[in-house]
Amino acid sequence: PGRLPAVPGVEVSAATRAAGAGLDLGGAFYDVWPTARDRWAFALGDAAGSGPEAAALSALVRFSLRSLTVDDGDPVEVLRRLNTSMLTASTEELGAERFCTLLLGILAPGERVEVRLSSAGHPPPLLRRRDGSVELVPVGGTVLGVLEEPEIGSAAVALGAGDGLVVFTDGAVQARAGDRPFGLEGVRAAVAAAPDDARGTAAALASAWGRIRQIQAAA
Repeated sequence: PGRLPAVPGVEVSAATRAAGAGLDLGGAFYDVWPTARDRWAFALGDAAGSGPEAAALSALVRFSLRSLTVDDGDPVEVLRRLNTSMLTASTEELGAERFCTLLLGILAPGERVEVRLSSAGHPPPLLRRRDGSVELVPVGGTVLGVLEEPEIGSAAVALGAGDGLVVFTDGAVQARAGDRPFGLEGVRAAVAAAPDDARGTAAALASAWGRIRQIQAAA
């Protein structure tokens, strides 16, 4: 999206870095939108391939998610229904490779923000508590668009004042500096060292990934 919406009681921010120069179309995407009963949804995914076909698949996923979450349904069931839509989509429109990883969250703002998560093979999010500790939120699942009955992972977290939930694509995890992978531990370290606000966290993670890319290019 061109601009993220304002979610009551929650600070939301995002940052992106292209893997190479001149890549305007790709499969990575994110979105934040309102659902029913003052709930909010967010999604982060990575569609197979690159170019127009990957962009078409990511657009299908994004707009399908908005439709499937309009009644604030179970996020696990939402991904199952999305998988069915992907399997029945036109091969001519989306290409032969039409699978994607996806993380979906449903936010219930309040004194504590309740977050229901479902995942299909996407990197697990990180939960940073107000005291600076960072923990992994295991969700799991298998990719969408391949099997009729994919494994959909689920988890639930509660965020208090000053807590943050950090989600990212596998591009951050797979970045390498020469022979050294950034990896999940690199992401965790960047999150632990980041400022404690959403904008600062997003910028710090993008900056750390960018430094890895620069080191790789110079190697």
